[in-house]
Amino acid sequence: GRENDSREDLPKPALAGRLDLDLRLKGRLSAAVVAVDLGLSGLAVDGARVGDLALKAGLTPRRAEVDLALSDGPARRIALTAALPVQANLAAGVVTPVLTRDGRLDLRLTGVSHPWLGPVAKLPEHVAFQVDGTLHAEGRAGAWTGTAKLAGEAGAGPLKPAPFTLGLEVAPTRQQV
Repeated sequence: GRENDSREDLPKPALAGRLDLDLRLKGRLSAAVVAVDLGLSGLAVDGARVGDLALKAGLTPRRAEVDLALSDGPARRIALTAALPVQANLAAGVVTPVLTRDGRLDLRLTGVSHPWLGPVAKLPEHVAFQVDGTLHAEGRAGAWTGTAKLAGEAGAGPLKPAPFTLGLEVAPTRQQV
């Protein structure tokens, strides 16, 4: 029964903000085109301001796309853009990735830090970090590439935050740091 559901024991954060949602569905469910535009302004978790969240997502029978941004002014931003080939039939309740066609993912981090994300991620108090950078991946199964370029500082426990940089290039047959 539900009395043993462990989710009931998890703390429930107090959320605040204004939600705007626009959902559009066009066509038959077996070949539907879906568009979602969601905005959450003034997002706060347990009284700590996180920022504004914007999500634009789309689904066609052959492609899923998402644009997601979380920002708190120009100095703090996480932006994700992704497109994935799919086979979608909402009437059958099926959305399956098609790994033989090209997809892509871009993630951009600006001013991402423990004071900003701590209330959301419930980070331990002794963790400290600040990071800027980009992650990019594109391709299909067996023929893909990925890059990461990150810079910032990080520390934990008795280790004071120290600067770091990371550059990474990966592909099915090649990895370079």
